[in-house]
Amino acid sequence: MHVKTGSRPRHTPPGRFPVVSLALTALCSVLGVRAPASADEVPAPHPVLRGFAPTGKYVLQAEGGAKAGGPKAEPKTEPKTAPKAEPKTEPKAAPEPKAEPEPKAEPTPEPKTEPKTEPATEPPDEPKPAPPSEPATDPSTDPKPAPRPRATAPNGGPLVGAPPESAAEPEPKPTPKPAENAEPKAKEKPPEKVPASAATGVYYSRRGAAYLVIGSPLGLPVLVRTGMGAVESFPAESLIARADGTVDLRSDVALTKLGGFTLKGADIVIDVPGLVGRLTPPPPLLGWKTGAELLAHTPEYGRDAQVCPMDAACVASLRVSPNEVRVAVYFGSWCSSCSLLLGRILRLEQDLAKDLKEGGKPVIRFEYYGLPSPPATWNDPEAVLRRLDHLPAAIVFVNGAYCNRIGAAELGRPDLALRAVLSGR
Repeated sequence: MHVKTGSRPRHTPPGRFPVVSLALTALCSVLGVRAPASADEVPAPHPVLRGFAPTGKYVLQAEGGAKAGGPKAEPKTEPKTAPKAEPKTEPKAAPEPKAEPEPKAEPTPEPKTEPKTEPATEPPDEPKPAPPSEPATDPSTDPKPAPRPRATAPNGGPLVGAPPESAAEPEPKPTPKPAENAEPKAKEKPPEKVPASAATGVYYSRRGAAYLVIGSPLGLPVLVRTGMGAVESFPAESLIARADGTVDLRSDVALTKLGGFTLKGADIVIDVPGLVGRLTPPPPLLGWKTGAELLAHTPEYGRDAQVCPMDAACVASLRVSPNEVRVAVYFGSWCSSCSLLLGRILRLEQDLAKDLKEGGKPVIRFEYYGLPSPPATWNDPEAVLRRLDHLPAAIVFVNGAYCNRIGAAELGRPDLALRAVLSGR
């Protein structure tokens, strides 16, 4: 029996549409027309200059070299113009009295008759200057209605604000104010080019081996490439701000080389046209601080805390500790070992406080004490009291009494180290 088969469905040959799209792109390039882009198209990041994250290692300290020259020029011009103008006006006033005898011809009869005719014409004009008599009556009428509009408005409601006469006076006053405010706004336009989501500050990219300064006195972002020893700038429109706080540069960024930099100790000294200053470490954190203050000072601690592993069972057992535990962490914001381990301690503190009710007191409380940089580190009263000889270090107190200390080697896993200390008590 013969069975009639249906028509075979047509399939699009593989690679057909990509060939058509390539042909369309080539045609558009020949005609000088940009090929249509998809709605989801986003600028491509630079292959190297990307991944800039906020850093607490450096802050920009700009030096006001140009500002120092400005005020010097102002006082020089003021004394020069002041004495010159005074003597010039004095000799001019001397010849003026010599010209006084010239108006002797004025007492001629003709000018005398002219004023006589003027008063003759004035009386008919007297009805016109009636307004001077009107203001005399206006004040008499003004005090009478004045209390009424102050109590009620013309529509019968309560009067809000000043009377109309006083309202007309402040009108000319605000007119010069917007003109004055318009000048500083025009000067602040360059910094406004920076995307709103890209906060001003110093960023660092390990991939690009460079520091990015947003909000510099130059107005444009400044790129300090430590690997190349170059200081460059570029348009703020080339910044790509990410939702996680990082910043990338566009692949088509146009870099303008401003010059180089020099190293002075730990400082990166910049002296290029439009910007004189240095990237220098911020002041160290000293004394007792909270975890939130550490995260605000050094954003790297927060990024490390997000990737640090924690034992969920260990953290759960620490949450139900029957005793009140206080962990005093001694560190230095300048210490490289502390920068590697503080993020782990902060992560443990955050995990222990996850299920804490609002206003509740944690069973395990963390406090952080910042020590000065050497050689004053070990002379600090707290370092002498606790007999510290290395950083970071943590001392555990249970119910207000000393329990034990945790060294830097064990702080790599602070959750396990703290459970071992509390269980061995």
